[in-house]
Amino acid sequence: MVDPVSAIKGISESVGKVSDIVKKYNDLPLMEEIIELKTKVFSLQEELLSAKMQLAQREVMRIDGPFGYCFKAGDDKPYCPTCWQGGGKEVNLPPPDNYAGGYGRVCRVCKQLYVERKTTLRAQVPPASPWS
Repeated sequence: MVDPVSAIKGISESVGKVSDIVKKYNDLPLMEEIIELKTKVFSLQEELLSAKMQLAQREVMRIDGPFGYCFKAGDDKPYCPTCWQGGGKEVNLPPPDNYAGGYGRVCRVCKQLYVERKTTLRAQVPPASPWS
């Protein structure tokens, strides 16, 4: 398989060589087309670099554990899977706490509750009043 970076570099070099030849013949419309082509090649190079960076970032993050949290390689702090899968945001989850839905973590960005343990809430009965 051809490396996309090498292919784009090769195209860019070829366009540069053609551009040099056109300069010798002083053909303005052709030169404008070549400049437009160079602009498109540069745009493709930027898109490719951005895609490679996103891919590298995705390879670093993995979904793991019994609760489906995301973890970075070499890091034991959980990240919100909803934020990560939805928009690629790296949002650390806070420590677990008691919530009405159970013991777990709530993402501070998307407000998703990740229950780690179900808890039952007991109704609090006020102490009997000595006057009743």
